[in-house]
Amino acid sequence: MQKLIGYRGANGDIHSGTSNHKAELWGNKAHLARARDCLVHIAQECAHSPELKDNVIGLQLCNEAVYNASGMFVFYDSVISAIHTQNPDLPIYVSDAWNLGSALNYVNNTNTKNTNPVIVDTHKYFCFSDDDKKCSPQQIIDKIDISEIPQGESGSVVVGEYR
Repeated sequence: MQKLIGYRGANGDIHSGTSNHKAELWGNKAHLARARDCLVHIAQECAHSPELKDNVIGLQLCNEAVYNASGMFVFYDSVISAIHTQNPDLPIYVSDAWNLGSALNYVNNTNTKNTNPVIVDTHKYFCFSDDDKKCSPQQIIDKIDISEIPQGESGSVVVGEYR
């Protein structure tokens, strides 16, 4: 097994495991292949372990991909195809990369194929600006704009983080 030298994050933020503030996962074939292999291994473990099979509700391919990540949907296709051969019933969650409409289009097209069920993971943050910090819980709820889901779209969406 090759030694992993540094983690190449899906975004440039420190919580992605990078300290250089660069989203170096995207566009690096070796890192994408390693990420795919790890995800397929997790899916195999979920398929063969009764405890995991009964308790894991899905597998997310990456968290908070950087906006407009180069090759992200190609990576998703590759991983979903590989996982499907090992665990065809495991739901797959994909980051919307801060572009819900684009991710919904991808998921709607993907879910028409013979693949695992695919769900968009979107995050809604109302806690960083001074104006948001002054809002009551109801005012924050009122800020949620479901019109960002394109008309006629029926893709599955989960709000994975909300604050």
